[in-house]
Amino acid sequence: MKINLKMDMGTLVRSLFSGKGGEQASSAGPFSKIIVGAVLVAGIVAVYVAFVYMPSVREVNLKQGKANQISALKAELAQIDVRINRTGKKLKAAQEKYEKLSRLFHTSRELEDLYRFISMLALRQSLMIVKLDKGDEEPVYEKEDPKQKSGKDGQAASLKVAYYKIKVKFTITGDFIDYTKFRRELARVRKVINIEDEKIEVVEDQKARGTVTIDLTLATYRVV
Repeated sequence: MKINLKMDMGTLVRSLFSGKGGEQASSAGPFSKIIVGAVLVAGIVAVYVAFVYMPSVREVNLKQGKANQISALKAELAQIDVRINRTGKKLKAAQEKYEKLSRLFHTSRELEDLYRFISMLALRQSLMIVKLDKGDEEPVYEKEDPKQKSGKDGQAASLKVAYYKIKVKFTITGDFIDYTKFRRELARVRKVINIEDEKIEVVEDQKARGTVTIDLTLATYRVV
């Protein structure tokens, strides 16, 4: 028996649910119910895909995108934590280095206090500072890396200044015994003060017996 494929689908469906459905369905062929069932199943599948599956897929994709963003943020935060830890260690090492240097070397403000202290110390020992000449600061660089190239001034371009050396020249007059006391008190200063040069001349005057003139060069150090 042939199937009437040219039959209108709407007529076929109505024939199944009408009172005369049995006769019309028979005239449409034995496979008419199968065709209608397949159409209904396809319609149900289409509705499911459009209103259930696709929205759920979009929701899953949205959640997956958010999850990927969270993972990326966590990875970035982990990198930031690593950088913070490294920076913290560098900062701690720099602070320890500065504290170590500051225990031995002077700051800019402390240098001015040091000059006043030396003047007061000389005065207490009945010595007179005739001349005070402060020299320029000489930078002392960190240990040079032989792999680095030297610049025009002979120093590696990337070298950092570790500290500054300052020379101060004094001309002092007074009794030699008092001067030895002055030197002893100067040696008790907690921070570094080096005697770079010292020249003592006896004043040839019978009325000023024991009087000396001292050309003294002190070297002190300032932290960066």
